[in-house]
Amino acid sequence: MPNGSLLLSGIDNGLRGLVASLYFILLIWLVLNQSPLLLHAVVVPLVTFVVVSLWRAGINWKRPYELHDIDPLIKKDTQGKSMPSRHMASASIIACTLLWVAATTDRMALWVLALIASVACVGVAYVRIVGGVHFPRDIAVAAVAAIIAAAVGFLLIP
Repeated sequence: MPNGSLLLSGIDNGLRGLVASLYFILLIWLVLNQSPLLLHAVVVPLVTFVVVSLWRAGINWKRPYELHDIDPLIKKDTQGKSMPSRHMASASIIACTLLWVAATTDRMALWVLALIASVACVGVAYVRIVGGVHFPRDIAVAAVAAIIAAAVGFLLIP
């Protein structure tokens, strides 16, 4: 694997790990504070993940490296399931969850975590496209789907 590819893969893994860690920290905080927000903070991302997984398996669109016969910079051999990007949807719904909890509790530390997760989402979007594993539409649709899921799950469902 060339150095640039190795670096991009490392950044991809690091950003995804960062977002997952922030979510884990949030869940621990909610448990320790016996927050009534915990159920929503678990169920909304879980339902989003399941729906996006089923959606992308159902439409099964090809990935850039399949259509254009390129070697992706992020090593991946998955066939199809390109749209929407599950990594982007997951990162986005986690950022939305952090934003919702921060807004609901008005805790500065949670606002900081939400900001970090939001910036990491931008990084995930960029890296997944540049890495050759997703088209921009895959990323955009995933982000919009997560925002809609957050609006429904956090704002419309009590």
